[in-house]
Amino acid sequence: MDERVLELLREAGERFVRPRFRALADGEVTEKSPGEVVTVADREAEVFLAAGLGLLRPGLPVVGEEAVAADPSVLDVLYPEGSCWLVDPVDGTNNFVSGDPSYGMAVALVEGGRAVASWIWQPEFGVAWEAELKAGTFRNGERMTVSARATTLPELRGVFHTRFFPPEQREAVEGQPVEYVRTPGALTSACDYPALIEGAVDFICWGRILPWDHAPGTLLLTEAGGVNRRLDGSAYEANAVGDGTLAAASSEVWELARGTWPF
Repeated sequence: MDERVLELLREAGERFVRPRFRALADGEVTEKSPGEVVTVADREAEVFLAAGLGLLRPGLPVVGEEAVAADPSVLDVLYPEGSCWLVDPVDGTNNFVSGDPSYGMAVALVEGGRAVASWIWQPEFGVAWEAELKAGTFRNGERMTVSARATTLPELRGVFHTRFFPPEQREAVEGQPVEYVRTPGALTSACDYPALIEGAVDFICWGRILPWDHAPGTLLLTEAGGVNRRLDGSAYEANAVGDGTLAAASSEVWELARGTWPF
């Protein structure tokens, strides 16, 4: 794993993100789409990271969340089997704006449509997550594996992020009895994927699968022994399109959780 990427994340956090945590001035938070906010910290950190990553792999495109928000065609390099850096300068911007320390900064290296390395930095917790394809997952340098989990549905602890599911699916899920222990999660992939690895929850379902949200955490999870699959059971990849993915501690947990969906 290239430690230079982690150093870029740390530096971006110290220079552009943490100084504004719980200190955002008027005008430094704007709405980029209904219910979606962006801050000056997001934009400045992404510019810095894009420049630094460009020096590490000259010629490799950098696809950042805010760059795509400004020009959706930036994302085209990922499809159908493209290679690029994926950057989420502040994952969990709503948390960041509200003063919740549960936010992170994430980068993934994608080759041929598949994440081959990823890094997540949690600035307020001082925790670094790194993974490399076929080389494992590490938390602050310590190798991590997903431990054995519950094997019956009532024992499971799960997070179901329904906000971005199609309305009819969201209503079906929210209207049915919950057979497992349902928790809200951190509402940010940069914290939710690590929480799954560490054992705080057994599965997490998302409706929206933006690549910078899920490519970094998916590689962390799968290299630690977990799974992330689409609604049809196929493995999630960075170049996935459509809706819905379910991350779980194991294949057995995935099957149990998937069986609770009414669609």
